[in-house]
Amino acid sequence: MLKTGIIILILNNLLFGDYFISFDFTSINSKIISFHFNCTRAMVNNYSKKKFLFKFKTPYKDIEKICKLQKNKIIDNLLKEKFHINSFVLKQNNYIVSREKGVYLPKRFDIIIKNNYVYFYLKGEN
Repeated sequence: MLKTGIIILILNNLLFGDYFISFDFTSINSKIISFHFNCTRAMVNNYSKKKFLFKFKTPYKDIEKICKLQKNKIIDNLLKEKFHINSFVLKQNNYIVSREKGVYLPKRFDIIIKNNYVYFYLKGEN
């Protein structure tokens, strides 16, 4: 009985694991450029409430591959959510450089692949 419970818990973690997604972005000539994109599996599942964010069709069956190859589609959808913008102005001699950097702080997601669609749920949100 205990072995069965442990096997179910391990399979649950493998099939429906939580993921952390974070990235930085900036705007150059009105185009958003992203960098430091990170899609990492969490060590343990968080059984909190989840909120559906978005879904899209994908030919891939592996979440790591989806995160790597379709990161622009993921970022486009995530930018509709909350993110932080840091701004600073640098004054040197006779010119001013103004920069803005956006950061999507790491959030916990439930990512599920089903029927050639990938579903993103934000965990811990009400």
